[in-house]
Amino acid sequence: MELRRPGAGRGTRTDGRYEPAEPRPPLPKVTGRSTRQFQRTIRLQEARRLLVSGSHTVTSVAHAVGYASASHFSRDYTDAYGEAPGRNTRH
Repeated sequence: MELRRPGAGRGTRTDGRYEPAEPRPPLPKVTGRSTRQFQRTIRLQEARRLLVSGSHTVTSVAHAVGYASASHFSRDYTDAYGEAPGRNTRH
């Protein structure tokens, strides 16, 4: 009987590095958006969720989702949702 390391098999290599089991199509082909646009959408969706929860400031949400600048976050948020992020807080 041959024992295998946990996780060994399809999709892994014996040296510990991950190797996809099969090639995946590029993200833009799957999502219809560039990688940057897709990441931005995911960040802004999480930001909206945090803002609606009511327990975070706009600045803390901007930093939590990966923006270094709260003003850049506010611009992107307003472009995406048509309103300033402060309008979605429950304060």
